[in-house]
Amino acid sequence: MSGLGSVIEVTVASRDVERELRFCREAFQLEPLAREPGAVVLGVPGSAGGRLRLVTAASDPGLPAPAVWETGLRVLGIYSRDVPRSEQLAAAAGGTTRPFMRFEIPSVGGYTEGSVRGPDDLIWFYPCPAHPLPSPAFAADAGRLHSELHYVAITLPDVGPALEFFAGAGGMTVVMDQETREDWACDLIGLPHGTTMRMACLAGSDLAPTRLLLTAFSNTTGVTTDSARMVGIRRITFAADPAALQDRLVQAGATALSDGLLRGPVDVEIELRWPARG
Repeated sequence: MSGLGSVIEVTVASRDVERELRFCREAFQLEPLAREPGAVVLGVPGSAGGRLRLVTAASDPGLPAPAVWETGLRVLGIYSRDVPRSEQLAAAAGGTTRPFMRFEIPSVGGYTEGSVRGPDDLIWFYPCPAHPLPSPAFAADAGRLHSELHYVAITLPDVGPALEFFAGAGGMTVVMDQETREDWACDLIGLPHGTTMRMACLAGSDLAPTRLLLTAFSNTTGVTTDSARMVGIRRITFAADPAALQDRLVQAGATALSDGLLRGPVDVEIELRWPARG
């Protein structure tokens, strides 16, 4: 493969791995697929992508929970077939939910979507779109309520440079790129009315989960994540040929940390990993 494929897994540094595991299982049906030294991998049995790797946080300085618009990583998305039911499960699992919304996106169609703040400063969105992207979890089980991870989001001061990095240098497919300042979007996310939000969704050429969502919000671009924050999303692992891609991403502005490991836009840690065969 010559460019970045979809995201294989997202690494989360947790204050309490077993608590995070329980939340993910009870709220979103993500099951432990493997226990490795120092890590638990969650996902949907039979689905090769859309996985979450939980590791113990190196430290927790006790910082206040970050706002959704702070630059960096704290947002995950997962498809739901029944958003009101997902809201009930997420609240019962201990999360703090926001009321779900029904809305229409031009050229995309109808949506129902809710959100919840869970453990480890993570904010989850659970959309039910009229026309979802491929989900092996849904394809394998028509009665399943939730998909594997649908996306991981990076909040940025400006989407443009990151879009050039991941789609231009990285070769990812741009699934969607649009702006909105609708009140429903502000209410869903928890933003002041009138805030403009740009969203760009990227994926590998097969559009498989997990996708990458790039977001930026007007009036909030000066708010950055405290560098002392050690809890939450720490790494995004992409399907890729490290030997073919690392130098290209460094030339596009990434910093090489080791073979197959780089630091990208807004200090996002990027791992390049050959996808598992079969």
